[in-house]
Amino acid sequence: MQIAKGSRGRGIGRWFAAEVINTLSPGVGFVATYPAPMDDSEGLARKRAESKLSSVWSEIGFEPLNSDIMVLELNLITLDEKLEGLRKKFGAL
Repeated sequence: MQIAKGSRGRGIGRWFAAEVINTLSPGVGFVATYPAPMDDSEGLARKRAESKLSSVWSEIGFEPLNSDIMVLELNLITLDEKLEGLRKKFGAL
């Protein structure tokens, strides 16, 4: 998923990702992600993008499993709390 450049930085991607996870997660114990850019960036640019993406996923409730993978345990109330806040931010409640 990519957000159009003019809409970036407002939290829309976080909200969209949280809604998708919430919709697809009934009966699922956890979700994992590999926070990396969807381009061919390398070196410092790639590291910066990975760091920013890790921060975005953390805001939804994901936590590092190791140096590459992040996990969200869905039996915790973290996603519900984060999703409620994002819905309020975008007037979806």
